[in-house]
Amino acid sequence: MGKFLHSFFSPLGFRRAVPQVWDGFQTNIKLMVIAELLVLVFALVFAIVRGLPGRATLPLRVFAIAYTDFFRGTPLILVAYVWGFGIPALHAGIISSQSLFIYGRSTGPESSPFTRASGWRRARSGSRTPRH
Repeated sequence: MGKFLHSFFSPLGFRRAVPQVWDGFQTNIKLMVIAELLVLVFALVFAIVRGLPGRATLPLRVFAIAYTDFFRGTPLILVAYVWGFGIPALHAGIISSQSLFIYGRSTGPESSPFTRASGWRRARSGSRTPRH
């Protein structure tokens, strides 16, 4: 028991690890902010495209709806494996394992219905009062 406590709860080891843990925490926060910005951009684009009127934009709407439904129905871990391991294994030279891109591509379409429902219709109709 003493060896376990000395290995995992050593004050000296804790003090040595704090700078590395702090650097990792800062990196994690930076990646989270960048990924959330990507999600917002993707969600807004898909929400706008899904709400475009007219027959001329029908192909764009169909693509946005199909893309959204596909990524909402596919688990993020599966998309991460395909983009992280499957695409680079093809040696096609397009996208390697870029986790922010994977997260933005998967979560943006997933968030677009919420973005669209939150105010897009009211903004288009000119209504400024919230619905209750």
